[in-house]
Amino acid sequence: MPARRQVPLVLALLVMLFGWAGPSPAQTAPEAGTPAQSAEAFGEEVTLAEKTIVFLKGHATWDNAFETLVDA
Repeated sequence: MPARRQVPLVLALLVMLFGWAGPSPAQTAPEAGTPAQSAEAFGEEVTLAEKTIVFLKGHATWDNAFETLVDA
């Protein structure tokens, strides 16, 4: 008889898990206003100022790159 007592519990559990898990209603799309003007110049050509760099000839691998830079 214990199995007969568990049947309503199992059915209630199945209803709670699958009965209420129906598809949710679709959300409305937000209103499209005018796009905000950003301060960034996206897509515009930019010329960078010249800067001096330091170039050292040497040999390094990925395994010892940091040590090589520190030793230079």
